[in-house]
Amino acid sequence: MAHALSRTLTLRPDDPMPNSFNPSGFFVLGDKLIFTAREQVRGRELWVTDGTTNGTQLLCDLPPVDLGSSPEEWSFEEYKGLLHFVANGQHWVTDGNSTCELFLDGFGYGFYTLGDKFFYQVNSTMYVEDET
Repeated sequence: MAHALSRTLTLRPDDPMPNSFNPSGFFVLGDKLIFTAREQVRGRELWVTDGTTNGTQLLCDLPPVDLGSSPEEWSFEEYKGLLHFVANGQHWVTDGNSTCELFLDGFGYGFYTLGDKFFYQVNSTMYVEDET
């Protein structure tokens, strides 16, 4: 039996090219849904929604501003309530409520949690944070 949707959410009703928005890479962070989407002016960036049209907004417009930062959806990893991700080869972090911050300068390649440890690689060095 097919499932009927209870309602449809229009995330960007003011987008002049709504078919280009193409949200993807959904990641739950607390009570927010983080995702990437393409906008005509900014390119692919990180967005956040609380499930309402008014609660859907651009989370961060990372450099290069005019081309889109292309956050890498494969890199999304949560640690201590923060979303870590790679965009343009750099390691960024956000709490989903404010802008994104550069975590470490250098090329970031991946992040992994294992129990209470957080592993990340920058350039050719692997780092580990431990809550203990």
